Amino acid sequence: MSCGKLVRLVGGYYYRVRRSRFPHECFYCRGVIPAKSYYVEEEIYMVERRIYHIECFKKLMGHRIRVVYSGGEPLLCLD
Repeated sequence: MSCGKLVRLVGGYYYRVRRSRFPHECFYCRGVIPAKSYYVEEEIYMVERRIYHIECFKKLMGHRIRVVYSGGEPLLCLD
């Protein structure tokens, strides 16, 4: 099992696990990510940030994950 805060996908895309200060909407399920909880954010600076629940991110992108970088408290773990 590997765990970490930064994830690299196939194609070189990076996603980071962060803690929210205010509520966000999940890009995948459109559910609310409550304040003071963890979410996954796309590391490409775009007009629209793509933010996911950790569970939605694993469901959607789990097959594309190549490297999980650790650093500090591990928040995203893969089997």
